[in-house]
Amino acid sequence: NLAFAPATDYINQGMGAKAVDIYEKIEGLYPQESGATEKLLYYYLNTQDAKKAKVFSDKLLAIAPFHGTYWEDAAKISELAGNKQEALSNFQQALHYNPNDYDVRRQIRELQGKPDFTTLMPAYNPFELYKKTKTTDKEGEFDWYYILDDHCAILYPERNSELYATLVIKILNEAGIDYWKEASIS
Repeated sequence: NLAFAPATDYINQGMGAKAVDIYEKIEGLYPQESGATEKLLYYYLNTQDAKKAKVFSDKLLAIAPFHGTYWEDAAKISELAGNKQEALSNFQQALHYNPNDYDVRRQIRELQGKPDFTTLMPAYNPFELYKKTKTTDKEGEFDWYYILDDHCAILYPERNSELYATLVIKILNEAGIDYWKEASIS
């Protein structure tokens, strides 16, 4: 990464051509390495140059054809070029090599015109639920209590899943604050 520092500085200063020169020199010296090729791909992807980005995407896929992220990059380039069918195919390849990439799953569903699974889950307004509860019902008996503890799972054919949890908790006193103040939310 130290070799890329000057190029990164050039990009930050708006001198992309100088950065590209550095990346191309490094790529020429180490053609079997993916670092400079990735930098060039992302540079052209960020500048919306699908044609040049595809050149580097193809090089990366030749180096590592089983790399899910490289297939995802190829899909983004296809989308940028307006080729939705190719983008869908590339996203499906990305998912094949990385079945835990849930963003890719969402992009596939979007290209297929299907809704995102999360839009099919119940939607709660936690503030409304909180307002509807009566503190006096539990006061003195508990330090805190759940108003809502809802879990929804999305199960995929490859045996992986996503879990969405919605918790609304009413804290009634200092002991409840002490209990929850260091809780971790995964």
